[in-house]
This record gives sequence, C-alpha cells and structure tokens, in this order.
Amino acid sequence: MTSISMPTDRYTVGWICALPRELAAAKAVLDEVHESPRNLQPNDDNTYILGRIQQHYVTIASLPAGQYGIGSAATAAQQMRSSFKSIRFGLLVGIGGGIPTEDNDIRLGDVVVGQPSGQSGGVIQYDLGKDYGTFFERTGFLNAPPAILLNVLNALKAEHKLQPPKFLDFLATVVQRYPIFSHPGVSHDVLHESGQRRDTDPVVHYGLIASGNKVIKDATARDQMRQELGDILCFEMEAAGLINNFPCLVIRGISDYADYHKNDYWQDYAAIVAACYAKELLYVVQPREIEIAEKASSIIHHKQCQTVPFDRNPRFIGRQSKVDQLHKMVFAKNRNSPRKAAITGLGGMGKTQVALELAYSVQDQDPTLSVFWIPSTSIEAIEQAFMSISEQLQLQNVTAANVKSQVKAYLSSEMAGSWLLIIDNADDADIWMKSSPSLPALKTFLPQNRNGFILFTTRNQQLATQLVGPGIIRLSELDDVMAIDLLKASLINPDLTKDHETTTTLVRQLCGLPLALSQAASFINENDISLEAYLSLLNQQGSAMIELLSEEFEDEFRYPDIKNPVASTWLVSFQQIQKSSDMAAQYLSFMACIEARDIPLSLLPPAESNIEQQKALGILKAYAFITMQSNSHLINMHRLVHLAIRNWLQMEDQLLKWVVKAIEHFNDIFPSDDHHNRGLWREYLPHAQFILQNKVLPQGVEVQEEFAQCVGRCLFEDGRYREAEVLFQAVYKARHGRPGRWKEAEELEVQVIEISKRVLGAEHPDTLRSMGNLADTLKSLKRNDQAIALLEDCLQLREKKIGSTHPDTIETAKILQSWRDSTVDETPFEQSLSASDTGPATLPSYGQGRGKFHPLLSLLRRPHQATNRDDDDDDVD
Repeated sequence: MTSISMPTDRYTVGWICALPRELAAAKAVLDEVHESPRNLQPNDDNTYILGRIQQHYVTIASLPAGQYGIGSAATAAQQMRSSFKSIRFGLLVGIGGGIPTEDNDIRLGDVVVGQPSGQSGGVIQYDLGKDYGTFFERTGFLNAPPAILLNVLNALKAEHKLQPPKFLDFLATVVQRYPIFSHPGVSHDVLHESGQRRDTDPVVHYGLIASGNKVIKDATARDQMRQELGDILCFEMEAAGLINNFPCLVIRGISDYADYHKNDYWQDYAAIVAACYAKELLYVVQPREIEIAEKASSIIHHKQCQTVPFDRNPRFIGRQSKVDQLHKMVFAKNRNSPRKAAITGLGGMGKTQVALELAYSVQDQDPTLSVFWIPSTSIEAIEQAFMSISEQLQLQNVTAANVKSQVKAYLSSEMAGSWLLIIDNADDADIWMKSSPSLPALKTFLPQNRNGFILFTTRNQQLATQLVGPGIIRLSELDDVMAIDLLKASLINPDLTKDHETTTTLVRQLCGLPLALSQAASFINENDISLEAYLSLLNQQGSAMIELLSEEFEDEFRYPDIKNPVASTWLVSFQQIQKSSDMAAQYLSFMACIEARDIPLSLLPPAESNIEQQKALGILKAYAFITMQSNSHLINMHRLVHLAIRNWLQMEDQLLKWVVKAIEHFNDIFPSDDHHNRGLWREYLPHAQFILQNKVLPQGVEVQEEFAQCVGRCLFEDGRYREAEVLFQAVYKARHGRPGRWKEAEELEVQVIEISKRVLGAEHPDTLRSMGNLADTLKSLKRNDQAIALLEDCLQLREKKIGSTHPDTIETAKILQSWRDSTVDETPFEQSLSASDTGPATLPSYGQGRGKFHPLLSLLRRPHQATNRDDDDDDVD
C-alpha cells in the first residue's frame, strides 16, 4: 500500500467504528492507506485513518477509548461531517449480538445489515420512550438508510443469488495477511450442532437491528425484547445515535448471541467479516452515483433544528471580534469547561445582533449544528419557545406542563448532537432565579451537554453572573469609525455621511449606541432630511433629543411585541431596577437631578449600611446605567440614560420632587467655604450648579435660595466671581421681593457689589446697578441715612462715568431727591427707628469714601452651618 496525501474535501465515504478491533478491521480492508488529515475543524476530536476502496476515498473514525454507545457515536459522526464536508453517506461497521430464531438461522460470524421493514427504517431504538411503571412505551422513529445505499443493497442481494459473494474473497485475503482475523472454529459456537448449516462461510441477513445504550447478555431479556420489538436480527449500541443525524447503513458482524455465553472469541472475526462486506458494497457503488448524490452535510442541514426568529442581518457591523470570541467558545476543544456564556451591556448596545450573527456563523462552520432561540421577553414567550423547540425535535407526549423538562432531557442527552441555545433578553432575575410552588426557577430547566452551548443576552450583569459565572462578554459603545460605518450602512443615501465633521458629531451625540444610530437612520430615511437637520433637532434641547429617541421605527430584527425606541428599552430596565432594589431606584432618580459625570460616592444619600449601598450601586452597574473605575470614588452615568431618566421622572410628575429632595440633601452635606474644604466642594460644585440651573423649580423656593447662597460663597472663595454673582443676584431678587427677607437680601447685595467691583470695576454699569439695589434694600429696612448715602455715591459715579444728562443718571437723581424729601416728612418716632436700626458697621465704599470697606468674609458665612462642617471660622480677620 502506498501512502499519499489528499485534501479532506476529496473524501466522500464516512466509516464509523466503536472498538479498536473494528478500526483495525476497517484499515485492513483498505486498498490504499493515505496520510493523516490536516486542517481539521477546531471542534473535531476524532482520530482518522484515511484511504481508498475501489474508486472511493474513505475516512474512518473510531470512538474514544472507553466511550461507547449512542451519544459517542453521534458526536464522532458529527465531527467527521464538520471536517470532511464532501461525505455523501456513512457506514457504521462493527460487531453485534445476534438473535437466533427458527426463522433466522443466525450464527456467529454472520453479517446483519439494517434494512427497512414495515414501519421501521432499519434500526429501532429499544430504550427511547416513556416508562409508565407497568409498561414501557417506545417513541420516536429512526430514518432509513439513504436511497443510494438501499439501491446498492438490492443490487448486491441480486448479485449474491447468482455469484459467490466477493466479500468472501476479500476475507480470505485479509486473513492470510492478518491471521488474527482467522475463524475461531465452530467449537466456540454453542449453536454449531443445531440447524442445517453445513459450512462455516458467513451468511448475510437483512432486516431490523435493535440499538440502545445497554449491553444485552441475557437470553430471557433478549427474547422478551424480540417479542416486543418484532422480527429483530441483532443488538448493538451505536446506530440509534447516528441514523437520524448521519445518512448511513448499519453493518454488523455477529460476535455473540446476546446471552450469558457472550465472550471475545468471535469479535475479531466478526469485525473483519463486516468490514469485508462493507468493502464489497463500496465496490458496487458507482463513482457517478457518488458525484450526483447530495452531501451528507446538506441533507443534515435540512434536518437540523433552527428556531431563530430573524434572518441574518446584512448590515451587521462593528462587533465581529465579539462574534469570533464566542465562536471559539462554542467550538472549544476543551469541552470540560463551562459550556455557557452571556453578552451583557446597556439596552440598545447590540447584544441581540451579536447573538444573531453567531447563530448563523456557527452553522456556516458546522451545518449539522442545531440552533435554538428563546426570547425571554415574558413567561408566555418562553413557554411558547420551548414548545416550538419540542416540535422541531419531534418529541412525543409533550404537554404545556412538561415541555421544559422534555426539552431539557433531550438536549442533555448525547442523541441531541451539537447545539447552540440562545436565550435573548434574559433581564428578569425573578423569572430565571426564583422558584414558586407552581413554577420552578427557569434556571433549573437549562440543559447540560458537552456538545451543547448556551448563550444569554441580558442587560443585567448580576443575573448574567448567576447564570454563567465568569463567562461574560460585555459590549460597549461603538468607536467613531464603526459607528459611522453602521450609520452609513443604514442610510438610504450613504452620501449623507460625506461631511465627516457633521457625521462624527452626530455619532458622538448618540454615544456610539447601535440602536440609537439605527433609529436616527430610520428617521432620516423616512423624512428625507440631512444629517445636519437631524443634528439640529438633537441640539434644540434635551426634550427634543428624548422625543427623537422615543420615535417608533421599523426594525426587522426586533420582536414585534416589544417597543424598539432607545428610550423605551431603558424604561424597561428602570422598571426592573425598581422591582429589585428601592435603594438603586432612589440613587438613579437622585443622579438624574445632578451632573451625569464624576459623581462622588460621598454625594449620594446615605443607605442603611455600606453593604446596602454597594448592592444598590451594583445593580445600576449591572444594567450598565453607571460605571465606576476600579479604586475610584467617582461614578459616571451614561449621558443618554441620564436624559431619559429625567424625562421619565418628568412624565411621572416626579422630577420636581426629586430635585427638591436633592437640594435638601445638598443643604445637609454641602461643606462650608473654608479653604480646608476646598477639595470636597470643588467635587460637589458641578453637581450643585447643575441642580440650581434646573428649570422645573418654581421661583421662591427657600431651600433653593439657601443652597444657592452656599454654593455662591464657595464659587467666590474659588475666585469664580462671575458665577458667584449670578447666584447672588438670583437669591437677592427672590428675597428682596419678600418682606421679612430684606436683611438677607442686603447681605447678598453687598456680596454682589464686591464681586462686581473685583470683576468689572467700581464704575461698571452692573456695579452701579448693584449699588442701587442695595440702597433700595436699605430703604426698605428703614435705614434711610445709609440708603441715601449709598445712592449719593452711586449718583456721583454715574455722573463721572456717563454724564449728568444720561437717562440713568437723571433717574438716579430723581430717586435720591424723593428719598430725601420723604425723610424730611418722617415723624420723630420714625426717625428714631431709622437711626437705631442695626446693620453692617460699614458699607462698601465707592467714590468719596463714605466709609471703610467692610471685610467680605463676615458677610459670606451661612447663618446656620451643618454639624459636620467647620464652625470655628466666624471670626473676622
């Protein structure tokens, strides 16, 4: 025999053996032995012997040592098909236990070939069915051999009626070369003296073969099973695992009678007889018939189960590396590692699309692999999916009550072959993890099989960890390049993306979120607008962006009963968070009222314990609503989620309540403006300013005024005078308009004047306007002398700066004169009240130096400091 190398796609016949002696017999009948194959598929663990019989190239695989039975045979055949894609049919060749009867004079060394009879396809699985206690109901139907082999059987049977079988010549040649395969002698056959058999030549029997995972070696059990199953000729242990997943013919050499006499004497001889028969069969098969026959992988592909609800997405972009990573996990050689994983990420990140692409890509590599899909959008959807899977698998006696158990049992068995189970949108922890008296947790119905793989998609990383452990693949936003590619692929007119600057701005506004990009493209396509126009809509105001993100749009890759807008997907997540943790929902509502980025952990409202706080934050991180770098005390909230939650609170009439709560919390914890606290209040300031700019607050909310004054002091201390002035002016206006708050208004206006003087100068119109406001406040407090003095300073500065004829100067002069006149008309008692009214020792000095500048520090202290702040800084330097 010569040793040559052939590409794997040249091999058209697959030969499966269970035992080493069967493999040796198969190799012994080859006309030519080839080199071992190269470039096998990653999931192929078989060891192969390659060669030629007549004009057919044959690949021979044996089961792993010590692993026999239906499941091991199915796995070996499946792996063979994945590596040798041109195989047309298979031969399962080896030994079996004969069932001698009066009608069937089966002897040791004979050959039994599985052939359809009655309602059976040639093989009956005797241990598949349902045990009712008093009786066992067998279920299921195994396929018949492919037509090409059935035709050859007829031709071979006809030939054997006219000519001596060629396999006897093959047998003699092999035995001469390999004496180990010699006939053991009739003395080792307990039936050699019975019947009319006069020679030792093997006889070929055609009929039914019983297959199962048990070794039958009891004559009573054998005969009882024959009565139940019908006219079966032999028992074996592998065929039932192949026949429905590999178009093949079963050929068995009889090595025992399935009774207590079972031994090894006849196994080598029985194996070589079966192999020689298989060789003769291949001599009859014409090469032309092989060429036109359909490939086994194609036949199996049509029979494989698939419950994927969507077509392949031709616009799948940007996540190929994640698909490749999962692909390696599905086809990993090490099948002892956990056979499950989860894709996690924010709603709209593209988890379903990654799973969908994986579903099709694994079948590209292995057409025999089944893919099942369960949409975990509701209990009803899950139940329906299990029922659909059971129908695809043709399971018997399935009811709504037992369907999940039935599917689990089948997919956990070796008969199921290779499969991928995708459970999409598994977001509800209660459904998957919690049991009730009427409904066990769905996790208990997950199958386990080294040839299967389960993939979850979920927004809830905590649930993902509970379901799959560390096998988590987390999706983040697309980078600019991938986001632009996705947007371009989704647009009717891809030329709209030629303006790179506008396109980049748009994808960044949408945070590289695939669902948001698809939604934007749909809006642009439907309304025939430019990217600039869409970007303009986004930039109008926050509510406009939310309105766009809430637009329904057609999407063939989303479930029909689920709303597809981005904002809707996050609302579902928020509702699930509310169910699982009230503290997490409170944190989310609180953070929606402040700046989305760099939120100090110390800023959050206190929980009952640190553990409760960590659990609440863990839930928000699990849904990807927030992120925290390791060893960092700063929290970041996704910008679009921040906007969506604010909008949801607004629609539920909850935003004002939460803004007020947030301000009250700030009033409790916000530090004083002492320089020792500078690091802390610098972290708090962006969030304080964000909340103070909130337009939902009505005018005159006193808690807001106190908070704004406190923030203003810190801004002033930090040299951010302009920002401080804005806050002081706002509080001044609110307090000046309310009797009883004029004293506080006075203090604020003093601060504003000092800020204006520092920033704008003493003669700036804004500074002079603040002086006038303070004078008006002093007048309201009946401190007339101080009011008139300050207004006189203001008038002098106006005359100097803008002239005596300017309208502002004239108006100031008129007000000053009216105040002087009203003071003359006061009664002595009113004058005594005005004179005795206490106020600042001095006022800010302008123009003629009517008083010494009052140190501002004494005016910038909060009236009531919180207990956790520095209270020893009230002394004026």
